[in-house]
Amino acid sequence: MKFNWNYTFVANSPLAILWAFVMIDGLVLTMTPVNLLLAIGITGIVWLIYYLLFERNYFRSHPLFNPQNQKAGKAASLVTILGAWLSLILFFLTRNALLIFSLLILTNLIRDGFTTPKQTTQEGDRIK
Repeated sequence: MKFNWNYTFVANSPLAILWAFVMIDGLVLTMTPVNLLLAIGITGIVWLIYYLLFERNYFRSHPLFNPQNQKAGKAASLVTILGAWLSLILFFLTRNALLIFSLLILTNLIRDGFTTPKQTTQEGDRIK
């Protein structure tokens, strides 16, 4: 089975950046309700700008990397189920939000690596 590194990188780069900011925030700042709302607002605005300026145009010109044009196989489903169960177990054992968030991001990265493109033509990036 081939691991789809290109799609994983393109689809999850915003999550990796968000993970880095959450880790920095968790290590540096104390999380008050005001800081949490501010972080959610800033993340939402940055994600919207990212979507409007980069992702929408990129997926139009490279439809092979569009998540709608990927299908999850048995390995991707197994990784998703295991990641969800491990997250639940960690929640009840540690109650460490950063650890659980990190596990969910890692699960998403591995799951997307095991997806395969839907039917493609010989021309490359075009989807039937």
